[in-house]
Amino acid sequence: MTVGNELTVLPTDSTHMALSLLHGGPGGLAVEAPFAQKICLVPHTRVAETGKVTDIDQGARSLREGDTLRLVRQKGNLADAWAIQVFSPQGHELGFVPRDVNQILARLLDGGKHVFAEVVDVSHRDGWWRIEIAIYLDD
Repeated sequence: MTVGNELTVLPTDSTHMALSLLHGGPGGLAVEAPFAQKICLVPHTRVAETGKVTDIDQGARSLREGDTLRLVRQKGNLADAWAIQVFSPQGHELGFVPRDVNQILARLLDGGKHVFAEVVDVSHRDGWWRIEIAIYLDD
């Protein structure tokens, strides 16, 4: 950032927050990049561990095909070093990205990339929710 003839460097936390806000992060604005494109990384998977989420009914009932889901890294997760939590558009916890596809996605998220999921299908069978998703990189 330039003020007059002086160059001001934002601290890393401020830069990260500014980027998060510009890319639709919590409390941010969704600003469309002029040449941005949605790249499909995982065309079909499901949200894992939906049965372990306390209020899954509240979050899953409102889901519709095409809804955008937020993916959040869980770096301190002792059970899975690459854990990525999945949240509904309203902020309800839904579960996790399955372990068999999460390592590369976690590395992208750790690198500041905007990775998100979209709902492909939602069904309720035998007392549990099956949420099928596709995962994308906004580049």
